[in-house]
Amino acid sequence: MELMTILWLFFIIVNWVNLSQSLNFYLRVKGGKWGKKIEHILGLISISLGILTLILGTIILNEEYEFYHTIGAFTYTLFSILCFIVDYWKKIEFRNPKQLKILVPFLIFYYYSLLMMTISLRELGIFPWILTSIFLFAQLGMAFYAGKHGKG
Repeated sequence: MELMTILWLFFIIVNWVNLSQSLNFYLRVKGGKWGKKIEHILGLISISLGILTLILGTIILNEEYEFYHTIGAFTYTLFSILCFIVDYWKKIEFRNPKQLKILVPFLIFYYYSLLMMTISLRELGIFPWILTSIFLFAQLGMAFYAGKHGKG
């Protein structure tokens, strides 16, 4: 698989995650009963993308492309595993009230993986990179919005 194809797949993954998580943050505040159901479905889709990032990262290694392209992919896979265990399997509430021993690694894996995949997108050109950066900052804005309402 060509590197540009992989990077376009990263573009789709990162922007899906950014936009769906922005919606999730909004739904935590304004969504009501239906918001929880939609948030659950979007979360499972985002977690399942960890399988795709694992496959893409492995392809990058096998094709001997530059290693830094794998960092975001594999970190997102680790985040997906952590998210599945904490949010869906064990159902541990760590956001409200905050449990920093879970929250800190959760946020580091999550935002670091998205940032590293976004950095890789610079090879696609300025427009996809700027668009992805805007969506990432929009998601951060929605995270602060939810946090301000005690739903972060």
